[in-house]
Amino acid sequence: MITPFEDLLSQIKRKVEPCYFLSDESRFFSDVLIERIKKQVLPKVTPESVFLYRGSEFQLDSFLENVKTVSLFASKRLFICKEVDRLSKEAQTEIVSTIEEPGVGNYFIFVSYQKPAHGLLKFCKKEGHFFEFKKPYDSKMPYWVNWIARENNQFIEPQAVMLLLEKVGTDLHQLQMEMTKLSLYVGKKPKVEASDVRELLYSTRSHSIFELTHAMGNRKKGEALTILDQLLLEGESEIFIFSMVVRFLRNLWKALEWKSLKSDAEVQKLLGIHPFFWDEFRGYRDLAVKRPFEKIWKKASQVDSLLKTTSVDKKTVLYSFVAEIV
Repeated sequence: MITPFEDLLSQIKRKVEPCYFLSDESRFFSDVLIERIKKQVLPKVTPESVFLYRGSEFQLDSFLENVKTVSLFASKRLFICKEVDRLSKEAQTEIVSTIEEPGVGNYFIFVSYQKPAHGLLKFCKKEGHFFEFKKPYDSKMPYWVNWIARENNQFIEPQAVMLLLEKVGTDLHQLQMEMTKLSLYVGKKPKVEASDVRELLYSTRSHSIFELTHAMGNRKKGEALTILDQLLLEGESEIFIFSMVVRFLRNLWKALEWKSLKSDAEVQKLLGIHPFFWDEFRGYRDLAVKRPFEKIWKKASQVDSLLKTTSVDKKTVLYSFVAEIV
């Protein structure tokens, strides 16, 4: 199934419209689209052909002057304005009156990280130039890692995807950067393997979050605490470890709730767990039948608050949490 983002990429490849309004929670999709539009409409990127503005430092007079000035050096020009949700109502009204007749060779991209309710949005919606992109759910992240890999002309195996997400997290910009590094690292190899991710991104670590959740899933308290201790010694942050543990526990809880209501295939898909890991996770689920999840969430809420303060020993807080819930 093609996502709205991929559909828009296809449209841009066929034809670039004079104006786009991109509402983008991820801050990633709009950047990719901007680069594609640049390649499609501009023979060459120069200071005379690309103008970048930000809402926090937007100067309306400068914007209007640049739009209305005829360039002798660029037949096509791209005006990019980010953070338009920070523009005043008056500024947006002036912009609308300008882009209603954009002029030959002028293209406009407006990017909002929060949806504004002013005239610019309404105008772009009316013209059919408004596109909205939500930040992907965690369960959809493997899909986007594979998409980024394809953009780098790479194939990445499932376990490598999970290791990359574990190490980097769900920030799409960061994932794109790390995939670029991996592509250079593997060279002409036909695919990025788990060993490549470990060698490039885990060179200073002998343990991983996967090992910790594996021990927790198998109810091995001593092993879990040993791995936790090593992770902390290797410099992993308490908040990151805690967030990954909570995500693992949340998936366990959902899997248990859905066990009698949905098939394993449905649960695996809903949780975004790759089939490669499903049999192992199903074993964790079956061992978690008697886990007191209501108490775990109450404790997790307390730990979350403690880890965000500066007056506690975060390591001790995390050790106590893991010891109590395993």
